[in-house]
Amino acid sequence: IGDNASIEARAREAEDLVKRGREAGQNSILKDASRKQIGAGVASGFEASNSTGLGGTVGGARLFFLFMSYSGMEHVKLWRAFFNQAGAGQHRTLLHCKDRGLCEWQLKTSNPLNLKLVETVPSEYCYDLVSPMVQLMQSALAESFSDMDKFVFLSETTLPVKPFPEVYSALTSTPNSDMCISPSREWVWLSNQRTPTSQPAALVKHDQWVVLSRAHAKLMVQRWPHVRGQGTAHWSVPTWPHAQHPDYSSSDFGKLPRVVNTCTDEWAIFGTLYGIIMSSQTHEAIPGLNSQALMLEKRHAEEGQGVCRTFVTWGTTGGNYDTRPVAQQVKHLLSCYPDCFSSHPAEFKSMTLHGLLVLRNSPFLFARKFPANMVSYDQFVQVILAKAPPIPPAAWPGVH
Repeated sequence: IGDNASIEARAREAEDLVKRGREAGQNSILKDASRKQIGAGVASGFEASNSTGLGGTVGGARLFFLFMSYSGMEHVKLWRAFFNQAGAGQHRTLLHCKDRGLCEWQLKTSNPLNLKLVETVPSEYCYDLVSPMVQLMQSALAESFSDMDKFVFLSETTLPVKPFPEVYSALTSTPNSDMCISPSREWVWLSNQRTPTSQPAALVKHDQWVVLSRAHAKLMVQRWPHVRGQGTAHWSVPTWPHAQHPDYSSSDFGKLPRVVNTCTDEWAIFGTLYGIIMSSQTHEAIPGLNSQALMLEKRHAEEGQGVCRTFVTWGTTGGNYDTRPVAQQVKHLLSCYPDCFSSHPAEFKSMTLHGLLVLRNSPFLFARKFPANMVSYDQFVQVILAKAPPIPPAAWPGVH
Protein backbone atom coordinates (compact mmCIF):
# COMPACT_ATOMS: atom_id res chain seq x y z
CA ILE A 1 0.00 0.00 0.00
CA GLY A 2 2.77 2.42 0.91
CA ASP A 3 4.20 2.30 -2.61
CA ASN A 4 0.95 3.26 -4.28
CA ALA A 5 0.38 7.00 -4.17
CA SER A 6 -3.26 6.91 -5.19
CA ILE A 7 -4.09 4.39 -2.49
CA GLU A 8 -2.22 6.51 0.03
CA ALA A 9 -4.30 9.48 -0.98
CA ARG A 10 -7.53 7.53 -0.63
CA ALA A 11 -6.36 6.24 2.73
CA ARG A 12 -5.80 9.83 3.91
CA GLU A 13 -9.26 10.75 2.70
CA ALA A 14 -10.68 7.72 4.50
CA GLU A 15 -8.92 8.71 7.72
CA ASP A 16 -10.54 12.11 7.44
CA LEU A 17 -13.90 10.39 7.07
CA VAL A 18 -13.13 8.27 10.12
CA LYS A 19 -12.41 11.44 12.10
CA ARG A 20 -15.61 13.06 10.99
CA GLY A 21 -17.51 9.88 11.78
CA ARG A 22 -16.02 9.90 15.25
CA GLU A 23 -17.10 13.41 15.76
CA ALA A 24 -20.64 12.65 14.54
CA GLY A 25 -20.98 10.03 16.82
CA GLN A 26 -22.20 -26.83 24.48
CA ASN A 27 -26.10 -39.45 27.71
CA SER A 28 -24.81 -38.29 31.13
CA ILE A 29 -26.28 -38.31 34.63
CA LEU A 30 -27.07 -35.13 36.44
CA LYS A 31 -27.29 -35.32 40.18
CA ASP A 32 -29.35 -32.72 42.03
CA ALA A 33 -27.75 -31.10 45.00
CA SER A 34 -29.74 -30.36 48.14
CA ARG A 35 -31.12 -26.81 48.50
CA LYS A 36 -29.55 -24.63 51.19
CA GLN A 37 -30.00 -21.05 52.27
CA ILE A 38 -27.48 -18.66 50.82
CA GLY A 39 -24.91 -17.42 53.24
CA ALA A 40 -21.62 -16.20 51.95
CA GLY A 41 -22.24 -18.19 48.77
CA VAL A 42 -22.85 -16.98 45.24
CA ALA A 43 -26.11 -15.15 44.68
CA SER A 44 -28.30 -15.80 41.68
CA GLY A 45 -27.67 -12.40 40.15
CA PHE A 46 -30.76 -12.39 37.94
CA GLU A 47 -32.27 -9.36 39.59
CA ALA A 48 -29.32 -7.34 38.39
CA SER A 49 -29.56 -8.88 34.93
CA ASN A 50 -32.75 -6.95 34.35
CA SER A 51 -31.46 -3.61 35.57
CA THR A 52 -31.80 -0.81 33.08
CA GLY A 53 -30.15 2.02 34.95
CA LEU A 54 -26.70 3.50 34.75
CA GLY A 55 -25.20 2.24 37.98
CA GLY A 56 -21.83 3.89 37.58
CA THR A 57 -20.58 7.32 38.41
CA VAL A 58 -18.14 7.80 35.57
CA GLY A 59 -19.45 8.64 32.10
CA GLY A 60 -21.79 6.51 30.00
CA ALA A 61 -21.71 2.98 28.70
CA ARG A 62 -18.38 1.49 27.66
CA LEU A 63 -17.60 -1.45 25.39
CA PHE A 64 -14.86 -3.76 26.65
CA PHE A 65 -13.25 -5.54 23.70
CA LEU A 66 -11.78 -8.74 25.15
CA PHE A 67 -9.32 -10.35 22.75
CA MET A 68 -8.09 -13.95 23.06
CA SER A 69 -4.88 -14.84 21.25
CA TYR A 70 -2.15 -17.44 21.16
CA SER A 71 0.74 -15.16 20.29
CA GLY A 72 -0.50 -11.66 19.53
CA MET A 73 -2.92 -9.52 17.60
CA GLU A 74 -3.70 -9.65 13.90
CA HIS A 75 -5.16 -6.79 11.89
CA VAL A 76 -3.85 -4.08 14.21
CA LYS A 77 -4.06 -1.34 11.58
CA LEU A 78 -7.68 -2.15 10.78
CA TRP A 79 -8.73 -2.29 14.41
CA ARG A 80 -6.97 1.01 15.00
CA ALA A 81 -8.98 2.67 12.23
CA PHE A 82 -12.16 1.21 13.76
CA PHE A 83 -11.35 2.45 17.27
CA ASN A 84 -10.48 5.88 15.88
CA GLN A 85 -14.21 6.30 15.29
CA ALA A 86 -14.98 5.94 19.01
CA GLY A 87 -15.83 8.80 21.30
CA ALA A 88 -13.83 9.49 24.44
CA GLY A 89 -14.30 6.76 27.05
CA GLN A 90 -16.53 4.60 24.85
CA HIS A 91 -14.23 1.60 24.70
CA ARG A 92 -11.41 -0.30 26.38
CA THR A 93 -9.26 -3.11 24.92
CA LEU A 94 -7.83 -6.08 26.85
CA LEU A 95 -5.81 -9.08 25.67
CA HIS A 96 -5.19 -12.61 27.01
CA CYS A 97 -2.24 -14.37 25.38
CA LYS A 98 -1.28 -18.01 25.78
CA ASP A 99 2.31 -17.00 25.00
CA ARG A 100 2.39 -14.05 27.35
CA GLY A 101 6.09 -13.38 27.01
CA LEU A 102 5.84 -12.89 23.26
CA CYS A 103 2.79 -10.67 23.54
CA GLU A 104 4.39 -8.61 26.29
CA TRP A 105 7.42 -8.00 24.08
CA GLN A 106 5.22 -7.04 21.13
CA LEU A 107 3.20 -4.56 23.19
CA LYS A 108 6.32 -2.97 24.65
CA THR A 109 7.53 -2.46 21.10
CA SER A 110 4.25 -1.04 19.84
CA ASN A 111 0.76 -0.82 21.33
CA PRO A 112 -1.39 1.36 19.05
CA LEU A 113 -4.62 -0.24 20.33
CA ASN A 114 -3.77 0.60 23.95
CA LEU A 115 -4.23 -3.05 24.88
CA LYS A 116 -4.04 -4.07 28.51
CA LEU A 117 -2.34 -7.48 28.73
CA VAL A 118 -3.91 -9.55 31.53
CA GLU A 119 -2.10 -12.25 33.46
CA THR A 120 -2.12 -15.55 31.54
CA VAL A 121 -4.09 -18.42 33.08
CA PRO A 122 -3.82 -22.09 32.01
CA SER A 123 -5.99 -23.00 29.05
CA GLU A 124 -6.46 -25.92 26.69
CA TYR A 125 -8.27 -26.02 23.37
CA CYS A 126 -11.77 -27.45 23.72
CA TYR A 127 -11.28 -28.49 27.38
CA ASP A 128 -11.00 -25.03 28.90
CA LEU A 129 -10.89 -21.75 27.03
CA VAL A 130 -13.35 -20.29 29.53
CA SER A 131 -10.83 -19.52 32.27
CA PRO A 132 -9.03 -16.96 30.04
CA MET A 133 -12.41 -15.39 29.28
CA VAL A 134 -13.12 -15.06 33.01
CA GLN A 135 -9.65 -13.61 33.55
CA LEU A 136 -10.41 -10.93 30.97
CA MET A 137 -13.76 -10.13 32.56
CA GLN A 138 -12.27 -9.88 36.03
CA SER A 139 -9.73 -7.37 34.83
CA ALA A 140 -12.25 -5.39 32.81
CA LEU A 141 -14.76 -5.19 35.66
CA ALA A 142 -12.24 -3.19 37.66
CA GLU A 143 -12.69 -0.44 35.07
CA SER A 144 -16.46 -0.81 34.57
CA PHE A 145 -18.75 1.81 36.11
CA SER A 146 -22.03 1.53 34.21
CA ASP A 147 -24.68 -1.20 34.25
CA MET A 148 -24.96 -0.65 30.51
CA ASP A 149 -21.32 -1.66 29.88
CA LYS A 150 -20.82 -4.65 27.58
CA PHE A 151 -18.07 -7.28 27.44
CA VAL A 152 -17.34 -8.39 23.87
CA PHE A 153 -15.29 -11.55 23.24
CA LEU A 154 -13.16 -11.64 20.12
CA SER A 155 -10.43 -13.78 18.61
CA GLU A 156 -7.24 -12.59 16.95
CA THR A 157 -8.78 -13.49 13.57
CA THR A 158 -11.92 -11.40 14.08
CA LEU A 159 -12.73 -8.10 12.39
CA PRO A 160 -15.58 -5.65 12.87
CA VAL A 161 -17.97 -5.42 9.94
CA LYS A 162 -19.76 -2.25 10.98
CA PRO A 163 -18.41 1.21 11.88
CA PHE A 164 -17.80 1.83 15.58
CA PRO A 165 -20.85 4.09 16.06
CA GLU A 166 -23.15 1.33 14.76
CA VAL A 167 -21.51 -1.30 16.97
CA TYR A 168 -21.71 0.96 19.99
CA SER A 169 -25.35 1.84 19.38
CA ALA A 170 -26.38 -1.79 18.85
CA LEU A 171 -24.63 -3.10 21.97
CA THR A 172 -25.56 -0.32 24.39
CA SER A 173 -29.24 -0.03 23.43
CA THR A 174 -30.24 -2.65 26.06
CA PRO A 175 -28.66 -3.90 29.31
CA ASN A 176 -28.95 -7.55 28.20
CA SER A 177 -26.48 -10.15 26.93
CA ASP A 178 -26.26 -11.72 23.48
CA MET A 179 -25.61 -15.44 22.95
CA CYS A 180 -25.68 -17.31 19.66
CA ILE A 181 -27.43 -20.57 20.63
CA SER A 182 -26.97 -23.69 18.48
CA PRO A 183 -29.86 -25.80 17.15
CA SER A 184 -31.21 -28.00 19.96
CA ARG A 185 -30.27 -31.19 18.07
CA GLU A 186 -26.67 -30.20 18.91
CA TRP A 187 -27.33 -29.79 22.64
CA VAL A 188 -26.32 -32.48 25.15
CA TRP A 189 -29.51 -34.13 26.46
CA LEU A 190 -29.10 -35.55 29.95
CA SER A 191 -30.95 -37.83 32.37
CA ASN A 192 -31.67 -36.77 35.92
CA GLN A 193 -31.83 -39.41 38.68
CA ARG A 194 -34.02 -37.27 40.92
CA THR A 195 -36.84 -36.52 38.48
CA PRO A 196 -39.14 -38.52 36.18
CA THR A 197 -37.44 -39.74 33.05
CA SER A 198 -39.95 -37.79 30.99
CA GLN A 199 -38.50 -34.49 32.08
CA PRO A 200 -35.75 -33.31 29.74
CA ALA A 201 -32.49 -31.92 31.03
CA ALA A 202 -30.47 -30.03 28.46
CA LEU A 203 -26.94 -28.71 28.35
CA VAL A 204 -27.41 -25.83 25.94
CA LYS A 205 -24.75 -25.40 23.27
CA HIS A 206 -23.79 -21.95 22.09
CA ASP A 207 -21.09 -20.06 20.27
CA GLN A 208 -18.06 -18.93 22.26
CA TRP A 209 -18.15 -15.37 20.97
CA VAL A 210 -20.75 -13.91 23.32
CA VAL A 211 -21.46 -10.35 24.38
CA LEU A 212 -22.17 -10.18 28.10
CA SER A 213 -23.81 -7.57 30.25
CA ARG A 214 -22.04 -6.21 33.31
CA ALA A 215 -24.33 -8.26 35.60
CA HIS A 216 -23.52 -11.44 33.67
CA ALA A 217 -19.79 -10.69 33.61
CA LYS A 218 -19.83 -10.30 37.40
CA LEU A 219 -21.81 -13.53 37.82
CA MET A 220 -19.37 -15.42 35.58
CA VAL A 221 -16.44 -14.21 37.66
CA GLN A 222 -18.23 -15.24 40.87
CA ARG A 223 -19.49 -18.63 39.71
CA TRP A 224 -16.80 -20.00 37.39
CA PRO A 225 -14.41 -21.16 40.18
CA HIS A 226 -17.31 -23.20 41.63
CA VAL A 227 -18.31 -24.60 38.24
CA ARG A 228 -14.74 -25.53 37.32
CA GLY A 229 -13.97 -26.87 40.80
CA GLN A 230 -10.81 -28.69 41.82
CA GLY A 231 -11.79 -32.29 41.01
CA THR A 232 -11.36 -34.18 37.78
CA ALA A 233 -14.63 -36.18 37.74
CA HIS A 234 -17.33 -33.51 37.56
CA TRP A 235 -18.21 -29.98 36.68
CA SER A 236 -20.47 -28.34 39.24
CA VAL A 237 -23.34 -26.57 37.48
CA PRO A 238 -26.53 -24.70 38.35
CA THR A 239 -29.93 -26.05 37.36
CA TRP A 240 -32.68 -24.01 35.76
CA PRO A 241 -35.29 -22.84 36.66
CA HIS A 242 -34.04 -23.24 40.27
CA ALA A 243 -31.06 -20.97 39.57
CA GLN A 244 -33.25 -17.90 39.21
CA HIS A 245 -34.34 -17.92 42.87
CA PRO A 246 -32.73 -15.25 45.06
CA ASP A 247 -31.51 -17.80 47.66
CA TYR A 248 -29.78 -20.01 45.08
CA SER A 249 -26.07 -20.49 45.76
CA SER A 250 -23.14 -22.60 44.64
CA SER A 251 -24.03 -25.19 47.32
CA ASP A 252 -27.13 -25.94 45.23
CA PHE A 253 -25.22 -26.77 42.06
CA GLY A 254 -25.62 -30.22 40.47
CA LYS A 255 -22.85 -32.48 39.17
CA LEU A 256 -22.05 -32.93 35.51
CA PRO A 257 -19.45 -35.51 34.37
CA ARG A 258 -16.33 -33.86 33.00
CA VAL A 259 -16.57 -35.82 29.75
CA VAL A 260 -19.39 -34.31 27.72
CA ASN A 261 -19.65 -34.39 23.97
CA THR A 262 -18.99 -30.72 23.35
CA CYS A 263 -16.18 -28.27 24.03
CA THR A 264 -16.38 -26.40 27.33
CA ASP A 265 -16.51 -22.97 25.73
CA GLU A 266 -19.60 -24.13 23.81
CA TRP A 267 -21.70 -24.64 26.94
CA ALA A 268 -20.00 -23.10 29.94
CA ILE A 269 -21.12 -19.48 29.57
CA PHE A 270 -24.83 -20.31 29.41
CA GLY A 271 -24.26 -23.26 31.79
CA THR A 272 -22.60 -21.09 34.41
CA LEU A 273 -25.11 -18.26 34.22
CA TYR A 274 -28.30 -20.31 33.87
CA GLY A 275 -27.36 -23.98 34.23
CA ILE A 276 -28.82 -27.23 32.97
CA ILE A 277 -32.31 -26.58 31.63
CA MET A 278 -34.78 -28.96 33.32
CA SER A 279 -38.21 -28.32 31.93
CA SER A 280 -41.20 -30.09 30.41
CA GLN A 281 -42.47 -26.84 28.91
CA THR A 282 -42.40 -25.89 25.25
CA HIS A 283 -40.16 -22.96 26.13
CA GLU A 284 -38.40 -21.37 29.09
CA ALA A 285 -38.15 -17.67 29.83
CA ILE A 286 -34.50 -16.71 30.13
CA PRO A 287 -34.11 -13.26 31.72
CA GLY A 288 -31.13 -11.14 30.95
CA LEU A 289 -30.76 -12.12 27.29
CA ASN A 290 -31.91 -10.01 24.38
CA SER A 291 -33.67 -13.18 23.18
CA GLN A 292 -35.55 -14.04 26.37
CA ALA A 293 -37.36 -17.26 25.35
CA LEU A 294 -35.53 -20.56 24.90
CA MET A 295 -37.53 -22.86 22.60
CA LEU A 296 -37.49 -26.52 23.69
CA GLU A 297 -39.90 -28.13 21.20
CA LYS A 298 -38.53 -30.59 18.62
CA ARG A 299 -39.80 -28.42 15.79
CA HIS A 300 -37.08 -25.91 16.69
CA ALA A 301 -34.30 -28.57 16.67
CA GLU A 302 -32.88 -27.47 13.32
CA GLU A 303 -32.66 -23.74 13.91
CA GLY A 304 -30.36 -21.71 16.07
CA GLN A 305 -31.70 -19.26 18.64
CA GLY A 306 -30.58 -16.17 20.44
CA VAL A 307 -28.76 -13.15 19.06
CA CYS A 308 -25.56 -13.72 17.10
CA ARG A 309 -23.14 -10.81 16.93
CA THR A 310 -20.18 -12.57 15.26
CA PHE A 311 -20.41 -14.29 11.89
CA VAL A 312 -18.77 -17.73 12.02
CA THR A 313 -19.76 -20.69 9.86
CA TRP A 314 -19.30 -24.43 9.38
CA GLY A 315 -21.10 -24.16 6.05
CA THR A 316 -24.70 -25.31 5.81
CA THR A 317 -24.41 -27.93 8.58
CA GLY A 318 -25.09 -25.60 11.49
CA GLY A 319 -25.50 -22.08 12.65
CA ASN A 320 -28.14 -19.52 13.33
CA TYR A 321 -30.89 -18.52 10.90
CA ASP A 322 -28.85 -15.40 10.08
CA THR A 323 -25.62 -17.31 9.43
CA ARG A 324 -26.54 -19.61 6.56
CA PRO A 325 -27.78 -16.96 4.09
CA VAL A 326 -24.62 -14.93 4.59
CA ALA A 327 -22.41 -18.01 4.22
CA GLN A 328 -24.18 -18.84 0.97
CA GLN A 329 -23.40 -15.40 -0.44
CA VAL A 330 -19.68 -15.64 0.39
CA LYS A 331 -19.25 -19.41 -0.16
CA HIS A 332 -16.67 -18.88 -2.92
CA LEU A 333 -14.49 -17.07 -0.37
CA LEU A 334 -14.65 -19.77 2.33
CA SER A 335 -12.14 -22.55 3.02
CA CYS A 336 -14.95 -25.12 3.39
CA TYR A 337 -18.46 -25.07 2.00
CA PRO A 338 -21.08 -26.51 2.16
CA ASP A 339 -19.66 -28.73 4.92
CA CYS A 340 -16.76 -28.13 7.30
CA PHE A 341 -15.88 -31.58 8.65
CA SER A 342 -13.62 -30.22 11.37
CA SER A 343 -13.69 -28.92 14.91
CA HIS A 344 -12.71 -25.57 13.41
CA PRO A 345 -15.03 -23.30 11.44
CA ALA A 346 -14.41 -22.02 7.94
CA GLU A 347 -11.90 -19.26 7.37
CA PHE A 348 -11.82 -16.81 4.56
CA LYS A 349 -9.35 -17.92 1.91
CA SER A 350 -9.71 -14.62 0.05
CA MET A 351 -11.76 -11.45 0.28
CA THR A 352 -13.27 -9.04 -2.21
CA LEU A 353 -14.97 -5.69 -1.91
CA HIS A 354 -18.27 -7.42 -2.66
CA GLY A 355 -17.61 -10.00 0.09
CA LEU A 356 -16.99 -7.20 2.57
CA LEU A 357 -20.18 -5.49 1.44
CA VAL A 358 -22.15 -8.70 2.11
CA LEU A 359 -20.75 -8.72 5.65
CA ARG A 360 -21.39 -5.01 6.09
CA ASN A 361 -25.05 -5.43 5.07
CA SER A 362 -25.52 -8.56 7.22
CA PRO A 363 -27.04 -8.57 10.75
CA PHE A 364 -23.58 -9.22 12.23
CA LEU A 365 -21.28 -6.74 13.97
CA PHE A 366 -18.12 -8.88 13.68
CA ALA A 367 -16.86 -11.75 11.51
CA ARG A 368 -14.17 -14.42 11.61
CA LYS A 369 -11.86 -16.06 10.60
CA PHE A 370 -9.65 -13.66 8.68
CA PRO A 371 -5.99 -14.69 8.21
CA ALA A 372 -3.39 -11.94 8.44
CA ASN A 373 -3.31 -9.46 5.55
CA MET A 374 -6.52 -10.87 4.07
CA VAL A 375 -8.28 -7.50 4.05
CA SER A 376 -6.45 -4.40 2.87
CA TYR A 377 -6.68 -1.13 4.75
CA ASP A 378 -8.18 0.56 1.74
CA GLN A 379 -10.91 -2.10 1.35
CA PHE A 380 -11.70 -1.97 5.06
CA VAL A 381 -12.12 1.78 5.21
CA GLN A 382 -14.01 1.98 1.94
CA VAL A 383 -16.62 -0.65 2.82
CA ILE A 384 -16.67 -1.33 6.57
CA LEU A 385 -15.96 2.08 8.07
CA ALA A 386 -17.98 4.17 5.63
CA LYS A 387 -20.90 5.96 7.25
CA ALA A 388 -23.22 4.33 4.71
CA PRO A 389 -22.49 1.08 2.84
CA PRO A 390 -21.23 1.92 -0.65
CA ILE A 391 -23.23 0.96 -3.72
CA PRO A 392 -21.09 -1.62 -5.55
CA PRO A 393 -20.13 -0.61 -9.09
CA ALA A 394 -20.29 -3.31 -11.74
CA ALA A 395 -16.48 -3.37 -11.87
CA TRP A 396 -16.23 -4.74 -8.31
CA PRO A 397 -14.99 -8.36 -8.20
CA GLY A 398 -17.79 -10.74 -7.22
CA VAL A 399 -20.62 -8.52 -8.44
CA HIS A 400 -23.02 -10.36 -10.72
